[in-house]
Amino acid sequence: MTPRSAKLGDLVRIRWVALRSEERTASLPPDTRAVPLVVWVNGYLETEEAEPGAEVVVRSAIGRRFTGELVEVNPRTDHDFGDPQPELLRAATQLRQILG
Repeated sequence: MTPRSAKLGDLVRIRWVALRSEERTASLPPDTRAVPLVVWVNGYLETEEAEPGAEVVVRSAIGRRFTGELVEVNPRTDHDFGDPQPELLRAATQLRQILG
């Protein structure tokens, strides 16, 4: 999929480095401390028009403003709750029986 430009008001995803690896606390595990802390935010573009890679300002769903690198336009939500757990399915059935 080719990146596309975003227009004012489009839902976009941005990212920025909040802490470089050398700025992270020494109390973190070494493998965590070795990588930067990257923040990802979805929000509505407040810039007239922008291409992926450009620095932009967005406003989140709760009204906070963030500045970062435009990564994606109309970001897809692709997470889920994993596989059904047999124990929970049985418990739900039992609960429905108890509650009638």
